[in-house]
Amino acid sequence: MLKKKQVLTIVSIAAMSFLIGTMFSVMASDGGSPWDRVWASITGLESRVETLEEQSLPQGFITAPAYDSGWVHLNNGWSTFQHGLDTTEVFVYITGNESNAIPPYINQLWMSDSSAWWRIESENELLLYLSSGCSQHDYNFVRVRIWKISEPSA
Repeated sequence: MLKKKQVLTIVSIAAMSFLIGTMFSVMASDGGSPWDRVWASITGLESRVETLEEQSLPQGFITAPAYDSGWVHLNNGWSTFQHGLDTTEVFVYITGNESNAIPPYINQLWMSDSSAWWRIESENELLLYLSSGCSQHDYNFVRVRIWKISEPSA
C-alpha cells in the first residue's frame, strides 16, 4: 500500500507534467516550436544582460578620470595644467610623491601643510602652486587627476 507522502509526490509530478504540457501546447498554437520560443527568450535575456554590463561602471567605486597628468616633476611656484575638459564643474585630486623614497611615498596629506594649493583658472586650465616647503621634503613630483561633475539625468 502506498503511503500518503508517496501519493502526494506522484500527484505533484502528474500535475507538473500536465501544466508543462499545457504550456507547450499554448506556445506551439501559433505553429512554431515551443523550443524556438524558449531559445528566443534566452537569447533576449543574454542581450539585455550584455547591455546592462556595458552601462555599468568598471570594477571599483569610481570611473577613470577625464584628465590624468601622470607623475610630473615641478619646481616651486605656479604650474599650469591644460586639461581641455571645457568645464569648471570638476572634482580635482592631487597627490604628491617623495621622489627618493623606495617604495614611493605617495600621499595627499602634505598638501594640507599650506605647501601646495590649486585653483581652476578657466574651463580648460588648472593652476597648481608649490611653496618652498615642498622642496625641503623632495615632494616636487605631483599627479593631477580631474573628473567632470555632471548633473544626474532625470
